[in-house]
Amino acid sequence: MVGVSAAFGALLARPRPDGVCLAASLGAMLLAWACSAWNQVQERRTDVLMERTACRPVASGRMPALPGALLGAGCFLAACMIFCIAGGMTLLWRAAGIALVYTAYILR
Repeated sequence: MVGVSAAFGALLARPRPDGVCLAASLGAMLLAWACSAWNQVQERRTDVLMERTACRPVASGRMPALPGALLGAGCFLAACMIFCIAGGMTLLWRAAGIALVYTAYILR
C-alpha cells in the first residue's frame, strides 16, 4: 500500500510522470518492503502471541529470522541504488536514515 500511495502521489505531482518519478515510486515500494521485512524480524516474538499477526512468515516459523532480515537488506540495497541513480544523494540519505534507525533497534 505504501508503494501504491507513493505512485499516486507522484501522479498527483506530475500527471505525466517521467523516469525519475517512476523510479522514485519503485524505490519507495522497495523501501517499504524492506521495512516490512525488518519489522517482522524485529517483532517475531510478540507477533506470535497475537492472533492478527501470528501467521506472518517469520512469527509462524515458515521463514527463519536471518533470511527475513537478508530479504529486507536486499530490498533496501535495491531501493538505495534506485534512489541514487534517479534522485541523487538526497533520496539516498533518507534511505540511509531509515537503515540507521532499524540497525540501532536490532543491535540494542
